[in-house]
Amino acid sequence: MTTRTQRTIVVAAAVAAIVTAALASDGAYFSQSWGWVALAFLVPSTVLVILGRVSAPGRLRIAFASAMGALGVWIALSTIWSISVPASAREVERLLVYTSVAIGIALVLRRGDGRGVTAGAFVGITLATIYGLATRLFPDRFDASIDRFNETRLAEPLGYWNALGLVTAVGVILGVALVAHSRRSPFAAVGGACIPLFVVALYLSFSRGSWVALFFGLAAWVALDPRRITVLWSLLVLAPASAVGVAIASRQDALTTDNVPAADVAREGHRLAWILVVLFVVSGILGWAAQRIARAVPTTARVRRAASVALASAALVVGIAAL
Repeated sequence: MTTRTQRTIVVAAAVAAIVTAALASDGAYFSQSWGWVALAFLVPSTVLVILGRVSAPGRLRIAFASAMGALGVWIALSTIWSISVPASAREVERLLVYTSVAIGIALVLRRGDGRGVTAGAFVGITLATIYGLATRLFPDRFDASIDRFNETRLAEPLGYWNALGLVTAVGVILGVALVAHSRRSPFAAVGGACIPLFVVALYLSFSRGSWVALFFGLAAWVALDPRRITVLWSLLVLAPASAVGVAIASRQDALTTDNVPAADVAREGHRLAWILVVLFVVSGILGWAAQRIARAVPTTARVRRAASVALASAALVVGIAAL
């Protein structure tokens, strides 16, 4: 194992731990989580600085960290004229999290750490999604009061359905990215396998804004990625399994209706869980096949130009129709 691979694994493990812990703590929304999240970034950065294991950051990273620090100073100064000093002080504590992230990026991360960060975020989102689905599909195994406020909208472990919807939307994009850009087939299989879990969790959250965010996120990715044909191919191959998952989930009345007996919810939840296991395996195979085929069939410059023209025309038509 090379030094670069070891570093990627370490970065991925660290990011996965931080993302998992933050999502498990109500998405780090409440103030009692801010200090711990900030320490999760500040402690490793401080240790590496003391050990002399950090390299001099570039101008862009210095500017990013400095701008975030300046924003924190400005918010701290706002307590002088604020109508609510305690509220402004809490915002200073919140910004400490963002400042610690900026410092960690400037001092710890290097140019080749993007894969580790992506993999770690994917693992953290996957664990949070699996836990959230488990609380909904196996209510007989969890405390009945765990999600009493969100009776039919999946929100655990973040506590708010829109937040969970946005997180699962990011998970979908990262999963497709593993399929489209991974150099190793096992990684593509893992990315593809998890996509039905994200999509079904997104559906059960009933967050319409998250669906819109997912659409625009995928559209922006396709527009900016030079390998957009591979991305579109991956989306085309992976879509059927997720579509089947949403179609089946939408027919589970006990999971989507208020005031349903707990026994009915558990029965339909268990049934959907087994279906998701099957879709997990099927989508993993599809992700593996999509990656292998994309690598085996190169795209010519003419095909790329034709695809770009077709996508631009489709975007224009959709924009006109929307207006």
